Amino acid sequence: MELAPGVVTVGERVRIKCSASYPSHISRLYRTHHETPIDTQNVSGSDWSVNFTITEADTKDSGQYNCRFERTVNGTEYVSPPSDSLDLTVKEELPRATISVEPPSGVVSSGRPILLNCTGVILNSGGQFYLYRDGETRGTRNVSGSMRSASFIVNDLIRSGKWSFNCGYAKIVKQTTYYSPRSEAVQVTVTDFNGTSNSFQNPLCLFAFVLLGLCLSWE
Repeated sequence: MELAPGVVTVGERVRIKCSASYPSHISRLYRTHHETPIDTQNVSGSDWSVNFTITEADTKDSGQYNCRFERTVNGTEYVSPPSDSLDLTVKEELPRATISVEPPSGVVSSGRPILLNCTGVILNSGGQFYLYRDGETRGTRNVSGSMRSASFIVNDLIRSGKWSFNCGYAKIVKQTTYYSPRSEAVQVTVTDFNGTSNSFQNPLCLFAFVLLGLCLSWE
């Protein structure tokens, strides 16, 4: 009996291969210590093995599995002993999301849009991608099919300064939503028309300084 792979992330496909030492008609897959099979497949005369598939594994699928073969000869049914048990572990934590920015330098002029791309793994059952700016949610993309990335356009960066963006994703497995860890952050720098990225300056303070200079010139 072979299990590929033995440790998986929730939502992944799992293949369990059962092999016999002689031709058989039927193969049954069991949870260890259970008498009722969870799957049954017919075996062709030329095959001595069969594959069982768990299409979207969840944590309830974790455990031990074994299989048996059955063969009927002249009306008599023969059943093999159970195979050795194999362990399947399904982890809840998803792979961490990754994020990239366009332009790659992360530097844009004031008022110009930037493109942020978030990469993760979404299943056919759908899920969501999330964009965060300085720790706050700034965008969500709902997806209904299998997708590995989503793009977000940010066009409200008007004043010069620096912002931190990261992202995450969630996928739905058998009506349960699982969330990934957030990606590492990327820094976006917005420059003014002079190419500087200074923090926002209060025009009243600047005006007060000019007035003070004028007053000093009169002394």
